[in-house]
Amino acid sequence: MIESFLSVGTQVLILFLMIGTGFVLGKLHLITHKGAVSMSNLLMYVVSPCILIVVFQRPLETETFHNFWVALLAALVIHGINILVSELVIRDRDPMRKSFFRFSAIFSNCGFMAVPLQTAILGSLGVFYGSAYLLVFTVLTWTLGIQLVKGGKMAFSWRTLLMNPGVIGVAIAMVLYLLQITLPEIILSPITYLSDMNTPLPMVVIGYQLSQADFRRALHGASFWVSAALRLVILPLLALGVCMLMRLDSGVTLAVVIAASTPPAALLGMFAAKFDRDVSLAPSLVAVQTLLYLSRRHKKYESGRLPCGGRPDSYCWKKTGKQRPQRGGRRQRASACRARCGLPAKGGAENVALRTTAISVLGPSP
Repeated sequence: MIESFLSVGTQVLILFLMIGTGFVLGKLHLITHKGAVSMSNLLMYVVSPCILIVVFQRPLETETFHNFWVALLAALVIHGINILVSELVIRDRDPMRKSFFRFSAIFSNCGFMAVPLQTAILGSLGVFYGSAYLLVFTVLTWTLGIQLVKGGKMAFSWRTLLMNPGVIGVAIAMVLYLLQITLPEIILSPITYLSDMNTPLPMVVIGYQLSQADFRRALHGASFWVSAALRLVILPLLALGVCMLMRLDSGVTLAVVIAASTPPAALLGMFAAKFDRDVSLAPSLVAVQTLLYLSRRHKKYESGRLPCGGRPDSYCWKKTGKQRPQRGGRRQRASACRARCGLPAKGGAENVALRTTAISVLGPSP
């Protein structure tokens, strides 16, 4: 169990090192703004569709297929909550800043940052379930997200919705999956190699954005902190609550919560450049909140222990504010704690990973 948790910490450290590489290259001017935009386009138009095609090259199983649609429903509910809460809570005198803050609160980086963690914890099945969240994210970012960045009234366009790389990639992958078409090795191999770029390239781009970020401007005003609190703490907790209320499978819950807990989507900076908006503020917001996210995760993993310090029966009951049961041994109290977190009674690598996601957003262990 401890080894499984440490593997997640190792994955986060690897992401740190790749982000650091991009940061150094940005400071040395070995990566320019045009180069970062080109890498982002490569990710958006080539790598992301390739990931979906590779992930959906799997047997059509009834339980897995059912879990996918349940994850899709959960993603719809979570995005609906994100939109409602951000509209009610985020306020700013500057309409463009308000739109950027709303975008950053609503849309997580569920592709570039979530996929490596889903792969490390759950393997290809986790990415398969996470793609349901990615599907909802794709449809909303290319409709509501574009309108938030452009400003003005909402204008629905079927062309914008359907003719974008995310939806096209999902459509191709779903057709291959539903018809059980297995691609020949000579075609699948290059697609797989391209999909493998999803881990290093986004991290290098994020590192470059951090090297160019205007921290003072991004941190100015209370709206930033409200947006950051929503994206990094409050909305992930609400997403976890949705999954628990829906009684989702533990693997589905973990994949969805990972996707919902990542920092703001890097598409904010890409859309700002595409529609000639504030190209300095948008990537700065994404970069600063990403730094806050990574520093918070690093604080959780650096001790190399479970979030409860190996004492699930004491930590969890203290955090939830419920009275600890007076009777029963350690095993019974630990079983009650696992039940409170929505875990099966027995342990295991998957349970450790899910429990890590479930309570890491509550803060470091005492």
